[in-house]
Amino acid sequence: MKALFKKYLWLFEFIGAAIILGVGLVCKFVPIALYFIVGIIFVFLGLFRIIPLVKTTEDKLLKWFYAGEMIIEVAAGVVLIILAINKGNDIDGNKKIFGYIIGGILYLHGFVYFLGTSLRKDVTTFLPFLANIILLTVGTWIVASGGFTSNTLGWVILAFAILSAGFIVFNGIKGYSSYRHEIAAKRITENAKLEEGKVAPTSDQIEIQKEEEINPNIDNDNDDVPTVTA
Repeated sequence: MKALFKKYLWLFEFIGAAIILGVGLVCKFVPIALYFIVGIIFVFLGLFRIIPLVKTTEDKLLKWFYAGEMIIEVAAGVVLIILAINKGNDIDGNKKIFGYIIGGILYLHGFVYFLGTSLRKDVTTFLPFLANIILLTVGTWIVASGGFTSNTLGWVILAFAILSAGFIVFNGIKGYSSYRHEIAAKRITENAKLEEGKVAPTSDQIEIQKEEEINPNIDNDNDDVPTVTA
């Protein structure tokens, strides 16, 4: 099954790129969908991270901070989903609430990360460090300015969707090209085997073939000449 999936990975990449691009367009032009999508992302990030994160953290105080962050993240996602359900197409009247929730979650994530790595000696690497600096900065700016709207986030998500889809399509094209070359190589191999497997004709068959080419009316079924006895 794994080999089959790997063989047709290019197909899933094309489908995935189309879905990602479609989601990006929906997020930009359908504000209510953006609330649903961001809300579901927050719920999933909170629910599926909380158990592994708490289990693998040795510091007891840090466990409580991580658990609290996950609970707040899930709650924020639920609030966004409820807003989308209750407000419907008039949801853009809650632009400030949307901005504060997004900015607050980003700030909270960066704050808890640096609390763990700087004060509680949690292990980290450069990329998470850089990513959380960005999250903390962006979250602070959003909350301080209050100018973050669903329209702005829609453009951001659409840009990421286009970049992601382009990258996936590029990989898919390479995968499809390898798949077609593999089929062509198998076809050439099978043809070569067929050529090698041909049986050489006997001398009698060659003679019969020559006689048929000279006189096609010869009946090869009556090749035996009757003998005349004296």
